[in-house]
Amino acid sequence: MSKNLLKEIFRLGWPMFVGQMAVMANGFIDTIMAGRYSTLDLAGIGVGSSIYMSIFVAMMGILLALSPTAAQLYGAKR
Repeated sequence: MSKNLLKEIFRLGWPMFVGQMAVMANGFIDTIMAGRYSTLDLAGIGVGSSIYMSIFVAMMGILLALSPTAAQLYGAKR
């Protein structure tokens, strides 16, 4: 890979990376805060965070697949 290609990938990809890290940090920080109260709170945060992440990852996959499909159809004037 050329250095220009790597720079371009980094330039385009860093906002997505920061967004993904922020979503994961949200669950991590919630877990740390709930761990100070009780095991029941900690269990609730763990279950809620895993459900949220599963839905978030699925929806992001759909949205990321939708953009190139829409662009292809728009470019084909369909």
